[in-house]
Amino acid sequence: MGVSQFFSKVCGACCAGRSKDSLYDPVLADSEREAVADLLGFLENRAETDFFSGEPLRALSTLVYSDNIDLQRSASLTFAEITERDVREVDRDTLEPILFLLQNPDLEVQRAASAALGNLAVNTPTSSPEHQAPTSSPEHHAPTSSPEHQAPTSSPEHQAPTSSPEHQAPTSSPKHHAPTSSPEHHALTSSPAAENKVAIVALGGLAPLIKQMNSPNVEVQCNAVGCITNLATHEDNKAKIARSGALQPLTRLAKSRDMRVQRNATGALLNMTHSDDNRQQLVNAGAIPVLVQLLSSTDVDVQYYCTTALSNIAVDASNRAKLAQTEGRLVQSLVHLMESSSPKVQCQAALALRNLASDERYQLDIVRARGLPSLLRLLQSSYLPLILSAVACIRNISIHPANESPIIEAGFLRPLVDLLGSTENDEIQCHAISTLRNLAASSDKNKQLVLEAGAVQKCKQLVLNVRLPVQSEMTAAIAVLALSEELKPHLLNLGVFDVLIPLTESDSIEVQGNSAAALGNLSSKVGDYTIFIQNWTEPAGGIHGYLRRFLASGDPTFQHIAIWTLLQLLESEDARLSERIAKSDEIIHMVTEIAERNIESDDEDNEDGEAEVVTLARRCLELLGNNAKALVEG
Repeated sequence: MGVSQFFSKVCGACCAGRSKDSLYDPVLADSEREAVADLLGFLENRAETDFFSGEPLRALSTLVYSDNIDLQRSASLTFAEITERDVREVDRDTLEPILFLLQNPDLEVQRAASAALGNLAVNTPTSSPEHQAPTSSPEHHAPTSSPEHQAPTSSPEHQAPTSSPEHQAPTSSPKHHAPTSSPEHHALTSSPAAENKVAIVALGGLAPLIKQMNSPNVEVQCNAVGCITNLATHEDNKAKIARSGALQPLTRLAKSRDMRVQRNATGALLNMTHSDDNRQQLVNAGAIPVLVQLLSSTDVDVQYYCTTALSNIAVDASNRAKLAQTEGRLVQSLVHLMESSSPKVQCQAALALRNLASDERYQLDIVRARGLPSLLRLLQSSYLPLILSAVACIRNISIHPANESPIIEAGFLRPLVDLLGSTENDEIQCHAISTLRNLAASSDKNKQLVLEAGAVQKCKQLVLNVRLPVQSEMTAAIAVLALSEELKPHLLNLGVFDVLIPLTESDSIEVQGNSAAALGNLSSKVGDYTIFIQNWTEPAGGIHGYLRRFLASGDPTFQHIAIWTLLQLLESEDARLSERIAKSDEIIHMVTEIAERNIESDDEDNEDGEAEVVTLARRCLELLGNNAKALVEG
């Protein structure tokens, strides 16, 4: 029965006085009769009527505050119907009557009122979506002062809690259930609903909604949870909801037998995972075991919401520790979900594993759970989000030395190299080359395999034309490979000087440092130094220009790399190199200045840093046949 028909029936029964069926049928007051009649007229022209102001709103409010339950039902149904087709920013005069109806003991009124509120909190498609939080970029430390300057392997990356996807619950109207597979909704920030969400919470809407979530009626539960879910997409509401007592009933309803309720409840829990404090509130409410249990749900949306929520929860180290202690099947469940028929579930499962793999234990557990074949399949897909999630996950897994060989044996090398050149997505490129660098970190055998997979050739081909973060990762990878005595001649023959020398002039300090570290590693014990002679002044000033710039930089780390490189060249006993170095007045002058520095013996920092640079500089002068003191006197 439509609202207009319902009104007609109400009007006919009430206006005629007491019915034959009951001595207690209420008789409408004159103001109520007028309101019913007016609303019937407004509903006949509903397409042209603004029910949120003026006479239509006054008529509706009259019915809301009536003592007649039929009129209250009519008002709640009308609000539910008009908000299905017309979502706009509304004021207190509109929201207060709906919130009043929300506290009505009648189940039909509760259902319709919560549906109306939920509709007003649904975002319109014209609004712009929230953007996902940027991933923390890898940290690059200055090259160490060990005999060889090794670029560091990447530290674990955490996927920042996603501000999208936000689950937007479809409200089930009194007569229409929510569709069984609702579309993915993103949080929208500029819609009329955004202001409505804040106003609903500010006007006290949470308490009656929480009460309705505890109702024995499934339809009431469904609409109340759906409304909470939509309110939770607004940043201003999240903390208030987390501390309102809503999380316990939401966690309980996530296990509901009604799939609509379960879907809305898990979506609400997901929307509460975007801040540290809210995640802690969720953990305290006992949500973790429920979310893990529901990973085995047959509903794709529930799988998706739970996987994404757990991915966000796993951002926090304390939560990862808790998961490790209590959820022994979590990794296996997520590995299984990477084989889902739903790409969005596959993607979130890989991202959840990525965050878990921030910890050493999980890096090993994922490999033991046979997660590598699934990750390789995702990494080789044609769908960009799947590729990104898989390569980000394998990057963290590759940090553990024990995983290097299993990953290589699983067949990742060629696909990772292919990713360097097959996409313009620099995040994928960064993860791919960082993984290759990690795989090469611990053994010369693995370094050889990375080289044979074509990683260096691909880097040389691309590095001058990619973005700075990718350049930094690529030069760091070459620096790691250059630690292998056996590979140095191969790297030199591949022409890496053509890119490394120009990149020592990069706008990025990280790229400069990594490139110089690679040059330093390549300068040690290579046997044939002909290439160094050929590249003494070209390209970009050549080896000579790089040494001159770094010695003059004033940066202790850069000076250390340059002095150490210079020492390797002198220790090569190649007369041609020694002659070129000796003829460079600039280099000799700067090395002499460094060698003459007075280092206080009680300065621990100087002992570890500058003192070593001074020692290396003095050794360089000795090899040149010049004692620092004699040069000063001369």
